[in-house]
Amino acid sequence: MRSKAWYQFYSQAGLKTRLLIWVLATAVPLTVAAAFFISSRTLGIIESSSHQNLENTQQLLTTSVSQWLDTHTKAFLYFVSQADIIGMKSERQRIQLKKMAAYYPYMYLISTTNLRGINIARSDESPMIDYSDRLWFHQAKSGVPITFESVISRTTGNPVLVVSMPIKSEKGEIIGVGMFAMHLESLSRQVRVTHLGKTGLAYVVDGENRLIAHPDQNFAEALHNVGAYPPVAALRQGHRGIMSFKDESGQSWLAHVNAMENGWGIIVQQKESELLGPRRIFQQMALAIVIGAVLILIILSWWVVRKTMHPIDILTQAVSGLTTGKFSHSDLEAMRMNTKDMRFRNDEIGMLADSFYQMSEQLQETLSNLQEELAEHKRIDAELEKEKRILSNILENDPSGVALIDRKGIFQYLNPEFTHITGYTLQDIPTEKDWLPKAYPDTDYRRHVVETYRRNRSSTIKTADAEFKMTCKDGQVKDVEFRTTFIEDGTVNVLNDVTERRRAEIALQESEEKYRNIFENALEGIYQSTPEGRLLSANPAFANMYGSASAEEMMHDLQNIRHQLYVNAKDRDRFIETVEKEDLIEQFEVQFQKKTGEKIWVSLKSRVIRDAAGKTLYYEGMAENITERKRVEAEIQQKSEQLRELTWKLSEIEENERKTISRELHDQIGQNLAILGLNLNILQTLMADTASDLVQSRLKDSIALVKQTTVDIRNLIVDLRSPVLDDYGLVAAIKLYGEQCAFRAGIDVSVQGTEPEPRLPAHIENAMFRIVQEALTNIIKHAQATEAVVHIKADAARLYVSIADNGIGYNPAEIAKPGVQGLGLRTMLERAMSVGGRGEILSNPGAGTCVFVEVPV
Repeated sequence: MRSKAWYQFYSQAGLKTRLLIWVLATAVPLTVAAAFFISSRTLGIIESSSHQNLENTQQLLTTSVSQWLDTHTKAFLYFVSQADIIGMKSERQRIQLKKMAAYYPYMYLISTTNLRGINIARSDESPMIDYSDRLWFHQAKSGVPITFESVISRTTGNPVLVVSMPIKSEKGEIIGVGMFAMHLESLSRQVRVTHLGKTGLAYVVDGENRLIAHPDQNFAEALHNVGAYPPVAALRQGHRGIMSFKDESGQSWLAHVNAMENGWGIIVQQKESELLGPRRIFQQMALAIVIGAVLILIILSWWVVRKTMHPIDILTQAVSGLTTGKFSHSDLEAMRMNTKDMRFRNDEIGMLADSFYQMSEQLQETLSNLQEELAEHKRIDAELEKEKRILSNILENDPSGVALIDRKGIFQYLNPEFTHITGYTLQDIPTEKDWLPKAYPDTDYRRHVVETYRRNRSSTIKTADAEFKMTCKDGQVKDVEFRTTFIEDGTVNVLNDVTERRRAEIALQESEEKYRNIFENALEGIYQSTPEGRLLSANPAFANMYGSASAEEMMHDLQNIRHQLYVNAKDRDRFIETVEKEDLIEQFEVQFQKKTGEKIWVSLKSRVIRDAAGKTLYYEGMAENITERKRVEAEIQQKSEQLRELTWKLSEIEENERKTISRELHDQIGQNLAILGLNLNILQTLMADTASDLVQSRLKDSIALVKQTTVDIRNLIVDLRSPVLDDYGLVAAIKLYGEQCAFRAGIDVSVQGTEPEPRLPAHIENAMFRIVQEALTNIIKHAQATEAVVHIKADAARLYVSIADNGIGYNPAEIAKPGVQGLGLRTMLERAMSVGGRGEILSNPGAGTCVFVEVPV
């Protein structure tokens, strides 16, 4: 059936269409086939390149992790082979452990145990622990050369990597176990630097399928078992290389999986939509190119066929035009011009065009005569129709209701507005007898209407106006104005609905009365004034504010408010400039001078009243006496200045006390500790061969205690008063303090900025150093942060200091509640205020905290 229908269409199509079908049937399949071949080859290359990129990223990460592990294991292998370790002496091992801990600070614990699992020595100062229940201990004890175990640390509560090795004697016998532990965060940093597009990520799982490294550290916090995750499951089933899978949300991914020698899995994955994005773009471009090529081929084929068939089309259209009645002068002239050039062709088309040209000339002459006769008739008909249309448009679009009534009282015409106002149509009220009882149901009122109409009819006037209350078809009563024009054949009645206008007039009267009551009894001053300074109106409250007995007296006394009312005439200029620019002023505070000469503070709320052209007519608004409020604000400002000065003096006294205590600690206690340490070292040397082991042990403990006390005293001296602050300046002191905080608390502290030139005054340096010191102390104690950044910047006028961390943050609203401890935060802000500056603390739960301070220099 389809082939038959196609054959019927083809046989009935014109020559142009059939020729076009043959051209396209040959060229289009060839074009599509070539495009498909090229695009399929290119898509294969793009997909292979995407897979190779994923594989290269995986191999790079595997190499990085392997080097990371190799570096630490080789170092520890060397460590457990040293003589001091093999000797299994606690004191000698402790010295080596501390050396290695100092060299590798991120190894938070390095220890040795005997074959019973009891600690021999530890790098920290914690008590010795029994490790006999640990898997890493049993693996090393059994002779496994190196054991990697991922656990949640019982010491820190964080995920850590424990590496253990057997300690062997010179004869190769296992005599103990050495181990070190470090946070897996350092491994996550190795993974975090691996970038792969917007959705790509890499992660590491241990031999038990637990997630030990991930770009988002939160995922690795609890060592989740991800063995069911498709890439990890495929890895444990022996799969290596590229694989595709869908996650729980149905999102498609491509992943490259590989396993390390120690059983760890390295997985790099990226969303398939992003990784194969170039392939999809190329497919869309290829499709667009094919479609474009086909369209161009179709257009080009159509243009060639059309160009070939154009002469035949012209003759065909000309003949068709004659058969459909196109005999106008312009039609015939167009036909002649279209066939003129074809007359001179030496073929059948030329002969046919010449014959048609001669026939059209004869037909044009005949039609020209007929058109002249018809033109005059059309002109007359057009004039009549135009007048009728104008009258109809006037009546149909008249905003007033219009009714035409003949002398017999029969309605001849009602326009749409008449029906809109009354609801009645010609079918409802064909005559006046039908109209009057419906419009005026009350008999007496209807008699009044009729008598008024007759009286106007009997007079000599041609037009009469009247206003009646009319009942509409829906029962609504309206106030209607009538204008009746008496003509020879009857009357023309024009009516307008004035109901709303009458209601508005009544409402306006009531509104004016209400406004007058508000105006007269308002507690705040209300006024109107011209731009030139003349008072147009004022209520009693405004007059009382000025000191006048009445508004009339005030308007009489004030002829120019710029000079008589404003204490400073420039305030009036500033008021006009502001209100002209903004049209409305919510609050404009200014001083007025009362009639008695007393000065008061007033808050103005004003707006501009303009005419239709935008010209200012007057200003109107309200005035509130704020003299008492201004007095209270001045007292508060004075008290604040006194408090700020007192705070500054207190800070100065505190710094002097800190300096004195710091100097005494350095000069007295520091020197005494140095002498005591020297004496203890001398005693240790003198008694090395004679003293018992117990005495030697006590001397060593005493020397260590003196050293630690000396370090504590030095830290206390720096906390009390940093010598670097006096000698080198603010930035140098903060950098040193930041390094000390980083060493003591184990967080990264970065100090950015250069020393201001010239150097800042001492009281500003002291205040800024104490603010930074307090902020870093809060971060260490409360923020649980791993990073802190201090930024210092100064220009010619101001100093800017910010302290930001990536800790847990807090809710400022909770700190602001009564009874909640926030003394440190308030102290920082008060220190900034004491040197004329300001401070701001920004924080959100889970988003860290930022302290910002700005002081003038």
